[in-house]
Amino acid sequence: RFVFVSAHDYRLIGHGVGPLKGYFNGKRRVERRVRELYPSGGHVLQPSFVYGTRHHGTMKIPLGLVGAPLEALCALAPVKALARLPILDL
Repeated sequence: RFVFVSAHDYRLIGHGVGPLKGYFNGKRRVERRVRELYPSGGHVLQPSFVYGTRHHGTMKIPLGLVGAPLEALCALAPVKALARLPILDL
């Protein structure tokens, strides 16, 4: 059995272009590989933005200041509808 924690792609920003292109492309490549290598025991989880307070040495980075509002925005029906438009599916 194998579980890979990937990332949900809202297809609004960074999908296929920009600075997040490599991030999402890499996630999708690993997801395909997990399904190939573990056809009956591989699982891919795609959570939305994972946030909380990240500790980097003595510095604390409050990811929730960005994550919570972003998650709330992406959960709105009009935003979800935009994600289904072919023009945004790059």
